[in-house]
Amino acid sequence: MYVRPHFQTRVLYDIICQVTSVAFNRKGDQVFSGCLDNNVHCWDLRRGKVQHVLRGHRDTVTGVRLSPDGNFLLSNAADNSLRK
Repeated sequence: MYVRPHFQTRVLYDIICQVTSVAFNRKGDQVFSGCLDNNVHCWDLRRGKVQHVLRGHRDTVTGVRLSPDGNFLLSNAADNSLRK
C-alpha cells in the first residue's frame, strides 16, 4: 500500500482478532474495524486505544461503513445481518 510521506504511521497493538474491514471518520481520528470475533471495534487513533466494542452480530463482520455525515455506522456480517 502506498502511504503519502506526510502521513504518520501508527501500529495498533490491542487487536486480538483478525480484521476483515475498516472505515475511517472524516477527521481521520477514529477508525472502525470489523473483525472475525463478530464485533466492530471503535478506535481512537490519537490514543491508539479501543473506545468501544459494538456487539450483536452472530458471525464474522465482513464490512463497515460510515454515513457521509458521520452520524451512522453500518456493519454487515456473514450471519446475513446489517446493523446500524
